[in-house]
Amino acid sequence: MQETINVEGLFFKVPRTGRVRFCTDSFMEMKQLKLLQLDCVDLAGDYGCISKQLRWVSWQGFTLNCIPDDFYQENLVALDLKHSKIKQVWNETMV
Repeated sequence: MQETINVEGLFFKVPRTGRVRFCTDSFMEMKQLKLLQLDCVDLAGDYGCISKQLRWVSWQGFTLNCIPDDFYQENLVALDLKHSKIKQVWNETMV
């Protein structure tokens, strides 16, 4: 098993004719992840497993209607959800 602790950027692009699905557990050890690009990728599981250090996310083809409540966004400076199905950003009101 390779060490993923020091991974700061991850880019995963699938051709638009296909989709791939990963479990969020795959991100659990990537605690320093700051840049994440997912194109035509679906994630299943606890979004709290994804790094709280994320600063930039580009997720083309995001298939959920809203961003999961357990997806930590406090450190984000850029969130790009082009070609997504998002209808609202959060399920609950954020104050």
